[in-house]
Amino acid sequence: MTLEKKTSFYSPKVILLAAFKFLFSIIFTMMKIQKDNNIVTDIGAEKIAHAKIIVFFLTLMIAILYTSLTNYIKQEKLFYGIFIFLLSLFLLLALLYNFKNQLLPNISNLKESWEGYPSIQSWICVYGNWLQVLFFSVGEILGQLVLIILFWGIANDLFSQSEAKQFYHIFIAAGCVGSICGAFLLPRICRYVESGYMDIAENTGDILGKISSLVSLIGAFIMILCLLGYKWLLSNNDLKKKLSSKKVNNKERLSFLSSCKYIFSNKHLCAITLLVISCAGARSLVDITYKKCIERQTHNIPHEFADWMQWEFFYFNIVVIISCFSVIGHLMRKLSWKKTAYISPISVLLLGVAFFGLSIYTHQDGLENATYLGFSPNKFIASFGWLQTVIVTSIIYIFFDITKEMAFISLDQKARRKGKGAVDVVASRFGKGFASFTHAILFTIFSTKNVFDVTHVLLIIFVMCCLCWIFSINYLSKKVDSKNDDISSLIS
Repeated sequence: MTLEKKTSFYSPKVILLAAFKFLFSIIFTMMKIQKDNNIVTDIGAEKIAHAKIIVFFLTLMIAILYTSLTNYIKQEKLFYGIFIFLLSLFLLLALLYNFKNQLLPNISNLKESWEGYPSIQSWICVYGNWLQVLFFSVGEILGQLVLIILFWGIANDLFSQSEAKQFYHIFIAAGCVGSICGAFLLPRICRYVESGYMDIAENTGDILGKISSLVSLIGAFIMILCLLGYKWLLSNNDLKKKLSSKKVNNKERLSFLSSCKYIFSNKHLCAITLLVISCAGARSLVDITYKKCIERQTHNIPHEFADWMQWEFFYFNIVVIISCFSVIGHLMRKLSWKKTAYISPISVLLLGVAFFGLSIYTHQDGLENATYLGFSPNKFIASFGWLQTVIVTSIIYIFFDITKEMAFISLDQKARRKGKGAVDVVASRFGKGFASFTHAILFTIFSTKNVFDVTHVLLIIFVMCCLCWIFSINYLSKKVDSKNDDISSLIS
């Protein structure tokens, strides 16, 4: 038995991986905010639901392709392939936005179409703004593709289990700092572009096009930097041999369809899947109504929307950094898994019901000129929505992710390894898809493009999602809490 060589904090792989996480988080945050900015300020928050349906099918295609490729391609080659794909995509988006007016259909013709077909007017609007939807799709998928598949895939290959315990919290902190930097950088870019226009509201589409083009170019530049850094990292022969020695075990890899079958063959995995789907669905049901409130508050001014988002990301990441290094460890040791897991759905349920209730009440006829604590109805509900989003996102990031990983402990080693891969591939994609389909169906049934017309129905579905979430926790706790010794050792 050979002793593992201790890795220094100043090791090239630690410094480079922390830098990768920092840079990836900058561009991911900018893309995440700007993709919403394009939809909300240009064509309306409700179109996010329809755009996410497209993202849902694209993500499934990528998942099927990726799970197939991992059976035959080494990690290093797959890394370069994803990098080249992302770099090409960024450059393509930057190029297309320069010809936005020539590529998109005529707006007047589209208005005639959706007036004649009110039940599908949102889909017609999405078709008429396909370039914004394409940018939205890239921004939505980027986090999963880069942070989950690309970054953590490489990190797990370069670091042993003991090294992961020593250094992974550094990568999380680097990502939080990068997210804050990206959130603060985007409003400055918006203001820089807007300074060239006398009437911002009348030129929103052109302004958003130039901002998106700049963000895409920054993304391409960051991809090139990371690619050069990765090539330099592999100049270390020991690391290159370590990656090259990673053999693909086809028996341990699962295709997308095999992942689905494997989940349904195990009740414990089904409960974890329901847990993840319910969480993603509940959060997505609230998100569009919240973005609609911000749309009305920012009056289609790009930098104002970015300002709202920058402070959301700032406070969320600050809470996460403080909690990860102080509160979370102590609280997890004091509470059982069940009580800790309950924190997420109960918080989401209470704050979500309050937000939907306030949305329904403040948008009644005759209340347009009312004031609440000195705020107009829309500013009040937008501010409350911002606050609940920061709190809920922080709680999910701190408690849900940890308790979800702990739910795999009661499985045997083989089921744990295959089950986690299956849930990551399948469950995380269906929650948002469910919420998007729900919005699209309700808009069609009620022949509306205003989310406030269907908020009362969304509230009922939202509560059902949270109840399913709680039910899955109750089921899982019977096995997970029986493994308290394993959980305590994992936390310590």
